[in-house]
Amino acid sequence: MDMQARRFRAQQHSPPAELPADTISIYTDGSGDPREIGKPPPPAGYGFVAVRGGRDHKKGDAVLVAKRCGQVTTGMRNVKTVTSNLAELVAFTRALQWATHTRYAAGRPICIRYDSTYAAMIASGTWRAKKHKAMAEEARGAWITLKRVIGERLWMRHVKGHSGHPYNDIADKLADTGKQGVQLAEDYW
Repeated sequence: MDMQARRFRAQQHSPPAELPADTISIYTDGSGDPREIGKPPPPAGYGFVAVRGGRDHKKGDAVLVAKRCGQVTTGMRNVKTVTSNLAELVAFTRALQWATHTRYAAGRPICIRYDSTYAAMIASGTWRAKKHKAMAEEARGAWITLKRVIGERLWMRHVKGHSGHPYNDIADKLADTGKQGVQLAEDYW
């Protein structure tokens, strides 16, 4: 695939230049440690933070809507092995599921702000999973379900991880907290 085709596919779900005021942006992150040979995989964690509005989400002036985090282990449904990529995919999936099932998000445009290209491209169906196929299928189903509900008002935009972005930093901390076994579900609406 040439670079132009690759760029188009990655941008096919880009938000408009100016987001509608009621848009909910959901910042996702996963956290995992390398597996030591001969030992079971250590747990990983996922986290996401949802915000609404704001002049510029980079400045952190949006309204906090929700926070979620949890642990990712091999005992979970659709998880056979735990990796950092899998934790990122779980975070993206849980964000989509939250947006589909929470009353607050009903009917609002949604922009998923991810730092893992792997998770975004797998969930949106742009790439096919070679690993973590069961979770990839769950992620793809969550994307399709939300897309049916809100149509062309489901977008995604890359946020560079560990770049000082306030909401991405919150999602990162939530993923680390989830990795420690903390389950968190807070709503602010």
